[in-house]
Amino acid sequence: MAVYTVITWTLFMWGTRTRLIFTEHDLSLGDIVLRIAPVFLFVALAVVLLVSLRTGRPDLARSVAVIAAWTTVYWLVRVILISFHEHAIGFKIVHFVLAVISIGTVTWAWRRTSR
Repeated sequence: MAVYTVITWTLFMWGTRTRLIFTEHDLSLGDIVLRIAPVFLFVALAVVLLVSLRTGRPDLARSVAVIAAWTTVYWLVRVILISFHEHAIGFKIVHFVLAVISIGTVTWAWRRTSR
């Protein structure tokens, strides 16, 4: 259940982010590439996790550990950068909540699979 939650949350969140990227009409190609790069990485990790889960591969715990580490580092850096940038308070709160949910789900999955 925990691993499926990580997969579902990851695909939902980064799918939503993709939609938002392509509705910002004033972005240059470079801006789009910079914004979409983490999406590709998160989705790739979620797919690897799904394949590991569905095939019963013994490296499931390692796959969970990788996505957990990447998610935690990404969101800690992102929250710090957002905190010190001039964004509206609502933007900061939304991203803090996204970070808490993301880190919480990967921590839950990591604890379940690392036993």
